[in-house]
Amino acid sequence: MLRLITIEQFGITKRDEGRVVKISLTNNNGMKIELLNYGAILMSAFVPDRNDVLRDTVLGFRTLEEYESDAHSIGAVIGRVAGHISNGKFALDSREYEVGLNAPPHHMNGGTRGSLSKKLWNYELLDEGNGVCFTCTSHDGEGGYPGQVHLEVTYILTNENEIVIDYRASTDKPTILNIASNAYFNLDGEGMPSLNDHIVQLYTPNYLPADENDLMEKNNGQLDYNHDFCFEMDELNASKKLRHIASVASISSGIQMTVSTTYPCVYINMGSWLNNLNGKANHVYNCYSAFTLQCRGLSDAINQVC
Repeated sequence: MLRLITIEQFGITKRDEGRVVKISLTNNNGMKIELLNYGAILMSAFVPDRNDVLRDTVLGFRTLEEYESDAHSIGAVIGRVAGHISNGKFALDSREYEVGLNAPPHHMNGGTRGSLSKKLWNYELLDEGNGVCFTCTSHDGEGGYPGQVHLEVTYILTNENEIVIDYRASTDKPTILNIASNAYFNLDGEGMPSLNDHIVQLYTPNYLPADENDLMEKNNGQLDYNHDFCFEMDELNASKKLRHIASVASISSGIQMTVSTTYPCVYINMGSWLNNLNGKANHVYNCYSAFTLQCRGLSDAINQVC
């Protein structure tokens, strides 16, 4: 297996003057992904189209400063809890905890204080395979969450053009955890103005429409661009097996993306919040120009009655 890995400096963080690097992984087919140890971010994914021309399919920014100021954490690993915690409160083992209201009146994607997406992660290249492991520690009480949690996020690029993301965590006391990748894609290339040539297929029996706060609605929702949804597997995938949950294909570029996960559900957003956002290569990202397929647990699960 060809193992082509490069590491270059990307910038210095404002808060703690930490060194941020860009790690590039390339496989035998020329596919390349770029990662940052800031937020364990997936910055780029250059994928060959039907004419073997590489297209960068992942939204992102040109500079570290833009990633630091990005309130939406594009491309980053988000948590401790992806999605929302209603009213910024939850109870665990008969004790109530309060976390920051960064999306008033709710808590979103781990908040601002202690959010995984804004941490500088340690990194280590894998001894075997084309990959890198990022590690960090979220301390007891950080962001309002209980327990010290040690996290590992491993990215591997295979010669089958797969991006494998593996999450592992350990804690010293009961806590809640629901981390996910917040990468946004356009299979025609980041910066393209719409998703009109994309076809999405989902292989799940159930879905829950989400309101504007990413909280699950009880009523039925229309399956269109104007709604966000959480699609869940049979019995919330209690077996934790790796299962094929979604496919996306572009008629224009010929690029196809399949998603498999051991998580119980996948959350879909079609970039409804994008509004004149300056991205890479002088591109501007606007509404419905990218999608995310966030494999994770249900939003606000700690506060929902089963």
